[in-house]
Amino acid sequence: MSGIRWLLVTLSLCIMLATAVLADNVPTFPTAFGPDAVVKPLARRGDDPMAKMTKELQILYVQFTRPGKADFVLSDEELSSLFGIRKGDKQPWVEIALQVGNGFDATRVEAAGAKVRTSIGDQVFVVVPVAALERVARERTVTGLQPVTDVEDHETLALVDLVRGSDAGRH
Repeated sequence: MSGIRWLLVTLSLCIMLATAVLADNVPTFPTAFGPDAVVKPLARRGDDPMAKMTKELQILYVQFTRPGKADFVLSDEELSSLFGIRKGDKQPWVEIALQVGNGFDATRVEAAGAKVRTSIGDQVFVVVPVAALERVARERTVTGLQPVTDVEDHETLALVDLVRGSDAGRH
């Protein structure tokens, strides 16, 4: 009889948790840190624009938009080698690849400050002022931002531009 009782209790708990999750009411549970501490659900990646950026782009954004408040600052040499930013450039532009989802609208990203160069599948290559990175990341259909640093990426873009006969978006 105890096996059936255990099965019923387990089934009841599963139904309660499934109902809470489906109702978007994720329960919190007490932790080992005390009776008042609870485990909160993790933020979804789409909720935080900074979380959509690679660490390098996060550091770059903070360095140029919050001078003196950055925990880590890239040297002039690192800025040049990683992003092609010249020494002393106060409002630099960077080339990035956006990972995008369904319903992507290039005009919304352009309104945020980016210039679309080209797209390949679910990646859109843009040039954007560093100060506009967070605005671009706020777009709902943009799921990730990463710098175009690979020589291979640049060669691919050059080939796409050549085939399409375009210099669009270059500054």
